Amino acid sequence: MAIKPSRKPEHHPYLVSKRIRDQVPLIICHMRREFETCQELGACITEELDRIMGQYLVKESERGLWAQRDEGELTPSLWARFDDLIIWQTVSLGDLMEHSPVVQFRIQHWKIMSLGVERYRRYNWARYKNMRILHRLELPPIDPELKQFKKTTVRELQIVLQDLRGHFAKSRQRTSAADLIGRFRHIIAKNRCVNIQGNQASWEMFFEAKAQSIERLVTPDKRSRPAQLFDDWASWATTYKLESLRQKISLQKL
Repeated sequence: MAIKPSRKPEHHPYLVSKRIRDQVPLIICHMRREFETCQELGACITEELDRIMGQYLVKESERGLWAQRDEGELTPSLWARFDDLIIWQTVSLGDLMEHSPVVQFRIQHWKIMSLGVERYRRYNWARYKNMRILHRLELPPIDPELKQFKKTTVRELQIVLQDLRGHFAKSRQRTSAADLIGRFRHIIAKNRCVNIQGNQASWEMFFEAKAQSIERLVTPDKRSRPAQLFDDWASWATTYKLESLRQKISLQKL
């Protein structure tokens, strides 16, 4: 059987288009961090892929076709955008993406489609970038909704800081990381601080790694503002320099 000549390779010097990089929210920034089963994690990723695709990448003229996606085949253009979405989310989620049945489905389809080799190459490059990010060798992508996320998280931090300062105000002993984290867990659970709870492990590691942040939290003459605390945490978590991160956030629209 004759082998058909391959099409011209897709050219994405940055893995995916600028539109996706600049407009599409990152699943990792909006999903909870604990799942009882891998199936539950996979279902969450699938649901988020579906939501983001429908909200950001489906044209008005395609909404009818997208609504019936479980009953019929999508156009090559829609599948291409969906594959780009998978590839871009893989930069931040890595191999966790493969817990999603729809991601597994697309990877299997790449094995038989004409552009499958190029899609798989970009997907594996995204996984490579994710590993470099995990090892702090490369800066992660910034969520285009980080400014809004900061705004709502700062409101939660106001509650947290008010409680921490009231709780430790009369203590004459230096507050330990363990004491702070114990009270921190109590506050965010009691007040349902959704954004902070979604990144609870990261916040706790931040408090352990940054001893000076504890002093600013509970010492009257060194008190940290909620917005400042968010910036310090986000800079530490993403490895961006503080001023660079602030500039990126300031350029985003609410």
